[in-house]
Amino acid sequence: MLKPIRLAAVLFMGIALLTATGSPLSQMAGFAPSGTSPILVEAESYSVLGYSTVTSTGPTTVTGDLGVYPGSAVTGFPPGIVGPPGVLHAADGHAAAAQIDNSAAFGFLDQPCDFTYPDGQDLTPLSPLVPGVYCAIGSFALTGNLTLTGSSGVWIFKSDSTLITSSGSSVTGGDPCNVWWRVGSSATLGTASEFRGNILAFASITLTSGANLNGRALAQNGAVTLDTNNVYLSCPVAPTATATSTGTPTATSTDTPTATATETRTPTATATRTPTATATRTPTATATRTPTATATRTPTPTPTATATSTSTPTPTNTPPPTAVELLYFMASWNGQTVLLNWATAEEIDNYGFNLYRAPVDDFSLAQLIHFEPSAIQGGTGSGATYRYLDMPPVQGTWWYWLADIDTQGIQTVYNPSVAIAVQFQTQIYLPWMGKR
Repeated sequence: MLKPIRLAAVLFMGIALLTATGSPLSQMAGFAPSGTSPILVEAESYSVLGYSTVTSTGPTTVTGDLGVYPGSAVTGFPPGIVGPPGVLHAADGHAAAAQIDNSAAFGFLDQPCDFTYPDGQDLTPLSPLVPGVYCAIGSFALTGNLTLTGSSGVWIFKSDSTLITSSGSSVTGGDPCNVWWRVGSSATLGTASEFRGNILAFASITLTSGANLNGRALAQNGAVTLDTNNVYLSCPVAPTATATSTGTPTATSTDTPTATATETRTPTATATRTPTATATRTPTATATRTPTATATRTPTPTPTATATSTSTPTPTNTPPPTAVELLYFMASWNGQTVLLNWATAEEIDNYGFNLYRAPVDDFSLAQLIHFEPSAIQGGTGSGATYRYLDMPPVQGTWWYWLADIDTQGIQTVYNPSVAIAVQFQTQIYLPWMGKR
C-alpha cells in the first residue's frame, strides 16, 4: 500500500555534450540558453562557506553569513569583519544545513552543456557571452575581462578541474545572482581581480590579495582562504518576516486586554499559528512578566479543551501509516564518489535509514551499504536533512534505494520499482513516488 508523500524536489536530468566550434554562443543564430539557477535554501544567506577551515589575512569584509562545517576553525576575524547582516557559524547546525544544500546545488548545476571548450580555455576572447551553459573539459582561465550580456537569464560555467583568474582580470555585466561557477576541483582568483557570480567548488577556494567577489564562495570539501578581500552580493535575499513582525506587535500590544480574552477563543486558533513565531521573539521579553500570568491561566484551558478533542483522533490514526514524510532523495557524482542527499518534512517514531546499492534494477540483489540514525532526538520531530558519501567498487551504472526503519524495527523501502541509476560519467537525480 502506498502512503501519500509530499513532493518538494524531484529532478531527473541527463547530460548532453555538444562539440566546440571556437565561436562564442552569443554569435550563434537561434541559440536558446538552457541554464537554470539552483535553489540554495539554507546556503542562500552565506557569502563564504568552507568545509575544513576559513582563513583570512588582513581586513577582509564579508557582508553575508560566514560558516564552516564539519570543520570548526575560523581565523582572521578580526581584523576581518563579518556582517552586518552576516553572522559567523562555526560547526553549528545552521552551517551543517547550508553545507548539505551547497552539495545539492553543486549537483543541480551539472546541467547539459550548450557549448564545450578544451582544457585551459581562456574566457577572455569569448566576450561577450549571453546566458547559457558553458563547459570546459578540464579547466577555465581568465586573463582579461569577460563581459556577460543579456537583460535576463542564467549563466553556468562548468569546469571539470580548476578555475584560475589572472591578476587584474574581471567579470562584468549580468546579474551576479544568476551567474554560477561549478568548479570540479579548486578555484583561485588572482590579485586585485574583480569577479562576479557564485563559486561552488568541490575542493577549495582561494581569493588572493585584493581580489573582490560580487557573489558567493562555497567550498564543499576544502578550505576557503581570504586575503584583504571584499565578498558581497548585490542581489536581494528574500526577507523572511519583515512585514509580519511590523503588523503583529501593533495588534498584540493594543488588543491584549479584556477584549482579547473574549475574542481570542475563536481567532486564536487561526492567528496563533503564524504570529506566535514572530511575536515571541520581541514581545516575550517585555510582555511575559505581566500578561503571561493573566493570559496563561484563562486562555490556555480554552484552546486545550478544543484542540485536544479535535487533534487527539488525528495523531492516533496517523503514526502507524506515516512514519516518515520524505521531501527528496537524490544523488550526485564527482570522481569516484557518489553523494546521496535526502531530507524529511516530518519523522514519527523513526529509528533511522538504510541505504542500499545494486548493479542492476533489482532490490532483491541490493546490498546494504550504510545505516544512518535519525537526526531528530527521539525519532519524532519536524524533519531533518541527511547526506552520505558512497564509493562503488567499480565504474558503471548503480541503483540506490532508501528505506526508513521505525522504532519497532519495521523497514519501509522507497521506490522499489523505479530505476535509479548513477553513472560515473553523468550527474543524475533520483526520482521517487512512494513506498511499498
